[in-house]
Amino acid sequence: MEPPTTTFNVTGGSWPADIWGQFAAVALQNSFSLFQTPDVAGTITLEIDTSTGFLAGPLCPREHIQRVQVDASAAPTAICPIHNPDIVVAAQSITTPDVIGSSLEEATADLQAAGFGQVLVEWVNAGQLLPGTVFNQAPSPGFLAQRNAPITLSVAGPRPGTEIPNLLGFPLAQAQAELERQAIGVTVILQAEANPDDATRRTGLVWKQDPSPGEDPSNGVTLWVNP
Repeated sequence: MEPPTTTFNVTGGSWPADIWGQFAAVALQNSFSLFQTPDVAGTITLEIDTSTGFLAGPLCPREHIQRVQVDASAAPTAICPIHNPDIVVAAQSITTPDVIGSSLEEATADLQAAGFGQVLVEWVNAGQLLPGTVFNQAPSPGFLAQRNAPITLSVAGPRPGTEIPNLLGFPLAQAQAELERQAIGVTVILQAEANPDDATRRTGLVWKQDPSPGEDPSNGVTLWVNP
């Protein structure tokens, strides 16, 4: 028997890989997920292609794949593009939405709806940004990431409940709502401030608080409000 002859050089990494990639992309769509439920607080179990450092995909050599437990914030989020055709990577991935500028609550809802798993939060002093505003994210917007991957958000801080916020000049209802959101106890004293003109001009506003902003909130806070 004579071997077939062709003018094309066919190797396992060319047409056969493309054909298998198209089959695998359809067969595994919505079913292949490398991310598991977090095992211990802050850790997650996944499979990594040790030859590339990416998440192992269905076409990665089995001898290169290792199941490991890593810190969720340091976990890779992209499927190995070296051993897996673009069609497989795209079929098993989701595009990271842009949540920069959103509140933490809005960002979390959008990311979970898009298919992300854990939402990890880093609270950072961000100057004049409104506390609770997302100002950075990893993976970045538009990045292809594995379904159920963790995503890290940098949020203007401090972390709620760790410091007394500055409530001077706030309407009473708004001040109470902010303290309730941060689970900080509050005592309200309806008492006019010393200057009658200021008291009239700032009716219903907080004019004094104790402890001062930035202090330990464990004992709650007392607000003085113009009646």
